[in-house]
Amino acid sequence: MVRAGLASEEFDAQGNLWRVSEAHNISYYSEPVFWTTMEMTYDLKAGRYYIDGLDDGFRAYDFAPGFRGNEFTASAARRAARR
Repeated sequence: MVRAGLASEEFDAQGNLWRVSEAHNISYYSEPVFWTTMEMTYDLKAGRYYIDGLDDGFRAYDFAPGFRGNEFTASAARRAARR
């Protein structure tokens, strides 16, 4: 697994720094996906923060939802639109 971090800044209408966000991501070598494990947003004006995606102690994400490849074809979309 490779871990990386992403960050963003948000500014208010006056151009002042308002929020700072960071996302802790993970690359699963078994799947071609770059996945978020935890996201944090700090509201600098309100003095609070929000954390989502804490996964400590939980099993790894299951990338096999059970869909078949033929469920993602143009004919499958046409069939679904008629229902």
